[in-house]
Amino acid sequence: MSDESGLQSQSEEIIASLNPHLKESVQLLGFRHLTQIQADTFRPAMEGRDFIARSPTGTGKTAAFLIPLVERMGKDPTLKAVIIEPSRELAIQAANEGRKLAGASSVRIVAAYGGTPPKRQAELIKDGYQIVIGTPGRLHELLQKGVLKPSLFSILILDEADRLFADEFRKEVLHIASRIAKTRQTMLFSVQMPAEVLEMAAKLLKADFKKIKLGTAAAQTVRHYIVISDEAPRALAKLIGKNPVKSLVFANSAEEADELRKSFRFFGLPYPIVLHSGLDSQARHSAVRRFVQGCSESVLISTDLGARGMHFPDVKTVYSIGLPNTPSFYLHRSGRTGRMGKTGECVSIIPQTELKKMNAILSHCGITAVQKKAE
Repeated sequence: MSDESGLQSQSEEIIASLNPHLKESVQLLGFRHLTQIQADTFRPAMEGRDFIARSPTGTGKTAAFLIPLVERMGKDPTLKAVIIEPSRELAIQAANEGRKLAGASSVRIVAAYGGTPPKRQAELIKDGYQIVIGTPGRLHELLQKGVLKPSLFSILILDEADRLFADEFRKEVLHIASRIAKTRQTMLFSVQMPAEVLEMAAKLLKADFKKIKLGTAAAQTVRHYIVISDEAPRALAKLIGKNPVKSLVFANSAEEADELRKSFRFFGLPYPIVLHSGLDSQARHSAVRRFVQGCSESVLISTDLGARGMHFPDVKTVYSIGLPNTPSFYLHRSGRTGRMGKTGECVSIIPQTELKKMNAILSHCGITAVQKKAE
């Protein structure tokens, strides 16, 4: 039996085992077959096993933890889970996907994130829930205020674990985990599984935790290119002008994102949408909505914080302006295209002086890129 037919048989068996409400939701959402990460983590998730799972971006990791959660909670409404996401947008996105999967069942999902007053979120939590999905800062705040009762949680999930273990979030994540009973089930999902991530994971997982590694960290459906240019805005304008498809442009700062936006008008291109942490929550939400609902030639300029882990349907090309901060950032940039088996390309625009460092980043990720010209 081939790997593909084996996965098909495995996913059909899993879908057939789901409760009627969840099975209907899965089918309505177009899950004819599960992805490899969804199939391989289903049994450990259902059995209460601790694990860390590595899979490329765009392979359906969010549904990989939501499907078994909704299934288990349909059978046992007393179960409660907390899911930690590294950004407000990811928390909202995961909560929306969870509600669609929960469908007509009694499973209630609450999103908790910064940028909005905590009072409304606290009211929703007090009204009852089974799953709370939130950012480290807001979850920490709600635990400190006693709105969330750590003794009620039996399941802890970290999505984008490599991001959550970075300096920005590590302290709050570890504090949240320390408040929840050690008898809990813990599931970690990550694009990368380097030594430092495994070291942190060992602090949260039971000693017999399972490692689930699927493929390389980079999706095999993405082609990678390098364009050498000392004038990134001009090179970007030429590339987009020649290939007007739905594109996501990554800048290394909010200031650079705003400057790139201005350059579009200078080069005769329509103004793009911009997404970065300098915008208020309403503007960021509007930017995401406009890009998702936009035409096939829409362009979004974002920082890593703005778009990390976000699922934007039908992005054909990702442009990376300058060096990403780390190999992990490159993987998350390139992972915004080539999702769920679709093809895409990632184009890095860098000066000649950064080529050696860029090649080192690509080598670390196990990626080979081809140099091409903007003209």
